[in-house]
Amino acid sequence: MSGLGSGKSVVLQNNGANNQTVASPSSTFSFPSQADLSGYSVSVLTQPVGQTCLVTNGTGTLAGANVTNVLVTCTNTTYTVGGSISGLSAAGLTLTLSGSQSGTVSPASGATSYSFTQTVVNGNSYTVSIGAQPTGQTCTLSSPATGTVGTSNIVVDVSCTVNAYTIAVTNTSAAAVTITGSTATNATNPNSATSFNFSAKHGDNVSLSATKAGSTCSVATTPVSINPITGNATATVSCTLNTYSVGGSNTDGASVSIAGSSITGQS
Repeated sequence: MSGLGSGKSVVLQNNGANNQTVASPSSTFSFPSQADLSGYSVSVLTQPVGQTCLVTNGTGTLAGANVTNVLVTCTNTTYTVGGSISGLSAAGLTLTLSGSQSGTVSPASGATSYSFTQTVVNGNSYTVSIGAQPTGQTCTLSSPATGTVGTSNIVVDVSCTVNAYTIAVTNTSAAAVTITGSTATNATNPNSATSFNFSAKHGDNVSLSATKAGSTCSVATTPVSINPITGNATATVSCTLNTYSVGGSNTDGASVSIAGSSITGQS
């Protein structure tokens, strides 16, 4: 017997009977004697927890001597560590495996699953953690992300969401302006206030545009990048009133005075 783990035991049979339990640290076993020229067949009835034992030289016919070359070799059963990924839409995510085994994996943007190449052994410890977050996102792990390996593969799922921040808008136009964000609900400044915040939060690098009837508006510094220290961003909106020329032809043949509701009279 070789490789049987500490505190573990295996049950062997000969010719489907004569059960023999071999417990660690024993390294030998023996079945009851049987008649010469009779056949023997050693097999594993019950495997040790977390291990797989295989028999070599286990079959044959007695030929005038004891059989001593039957070998039972036990190895640890290993399990995979991995899981599903939801919501990953950016690069940069790194997952780490530590404990009795260690490794890293970096799923690509849009990945829906991951798996470490390293396997873990029954009874050993494991911990899955996030080594680096993807750009503009925060990922969390399902429970349990740490524990002791049992008798099945370890599944730790990953869920990622886009980071959301407040965008404060400064309006220099002194008029109501509608601000449109590429990743959030529009924000309207109905009271002509000089500053206001989006009610809905945005992800990083959001593009903004502004509209106002009869005016041309612009947004300074767009797309807006989030300040990593304050966790928010600012944008400045400026609108100017559209102006147009007014002219025409005079068929009267005399000097005429023309006045408009919003222009200076011309003669």
